[in-house]
Amino acid sequence: MEANRRERSEHQLLRLVFMVIFGVVLRLSVILTFLLAAVQWIWRWFQSEENERLRGFCLALGRYQHQVLDYLLFNTEAKPFPFADWPADESGWED
Repeated sequence: MEANRRERSEHQLLRLVFMVIFGVVLRLSVILTFLLAAVQWIWRWFQSEENERLRGFCLALGRYQHQVLDYLLFNTEAKPFPFADWPADESGWED
């Protein structure tokens, strides 16, 4: 019983470490999101169309942020990238 309790405590401490790391990563990814939105706006201003590759990356970045939030909020035990694959960037959305 004591070993089981100690194992649970170690798991919770390790999860806390990952939560702090992923919290920092999430914060940085939000800053990156704003920068990419500005780049996309500038691109569209001069090209009159969106950069599809950038749009796809931004979609994948948003999915990644969702995965990080799910982990931070205990909705899943699955750790996001780099412990899992990077989210797909194919949306299937049409304008």
